Amino acid sequence: MKTRITAVMLTIAILCTLLCSCSVFDSEKKQVREYFGYFDTFSSLTVYTSDEDLFNSAAEALDSLLSDYDKLLSIYDSHDGITNLKALNQNAGKQALKLDTRLIDAIAFGADMYTLTDGQVNIALGSVISLWHEAREHSLKNPESAYIPDPSAISEALLHTDISSIVIDRNASTVAITDPETSIDLGAIAKGYVAERAEELLISMGVDCFLLNLGGNVLSRGLKPNGESWAALIENPFEDGKGGYNSAIQISDLSLVTSGSYQRFYEFDGKEYSHIISSRDGMPPEYFVSVSILSDASESGLADALSTALFCLPLEEGRALIDSIDGVEALWILPDGSVELSERFGGAK
Repeated sequence: MKTRITAVMLTIAILCTLLCSCSVFDSEKKQVREYFGYFDTFSSLTVYTSDEDLFNSAAEALDSLLSDYDKLLSIYDSHDGITNLKALNQNAGKQALKLDTRLIDAIAFGADMYTLTDGQVNIALGSVISLWHEAREHSLKNPESAYIPDPSAISEALLHTDISSIVIDRNASTVAITDPETSIDLGAIAKGYVAERAEELLISMGVDCFLLNLGGNVLSRGLKPNGESWAALIENPFEDGKGGYNSAIQISDLSLVTSGSYQRFYEFDGKEYSHIISSRDGMPPEYFVSVSILSDASESGLADALSTALFCLPLEEGRALIDSIDGVEALWILPDGSVELSERFGGAK
């Protein structure tokens, strides 16, 4: 019998904590820094090093980076002295706004993912996502009056999701949203994109062997002292607590990102509704329980985007997309408990 889909339905567990062979590291001392609240999730950095000053400096720099991006990419909160994504959305239909280049870069990356996924990842879907966010927040707090958005409201919001409404001017460092009813939501790429920026930061500081986990978006660098990779486990959600796993994925210099219906869902009229919304019809897709993407470490943003795109596509369309992109592989878990693998995942134990 299938278990109920919950937030613990799919767990990525790292079997082996990172042990690096780099000369600045000492395998006898584990250093861990944990971060709470950024992007509404838990994050961590793990390194084995004998240089505590290096680790502390890197961990503090990472904290600053996560804090900056958490504020810049927020669509719900304002911050003094920062023109963030919320401010840009509120300015829709008005003049272009001058933005921090880091925010412009993130928006531009999101626009690139729209093209790569043929619109399955659409950062201009914010007006539709907002309808579902409001319904989910209300329904979780007031289950007796739970609801889903009205179909007519969804249809109307879908009319305002044209990616061409987002106009980026690199020379002026500005972004404009020409449709006053359009809003940007970077949720489909945010954690993966920020993981890439974090990787760049850590490597620039001389920390080139580490494990970074941004709310389940796992990015690995380095090997264990014996030269082996790490093993990341993807739990079978239908084992009824028996502890079974679909796959043990060997990762080194790789990113593993998962999107699933176990995240931020709510119930209405006996049915569960995920936070992931399809750009095709404005509804939560029901093809899969989860989709995991394996990519090079430096392509964590791409992996994040593809995990959303494939979650929203029927299996064969998803296969066609993943097969068209070099260096990425996918694992699908279907509602009946079956698993589909692309070639690289096919070699998992």
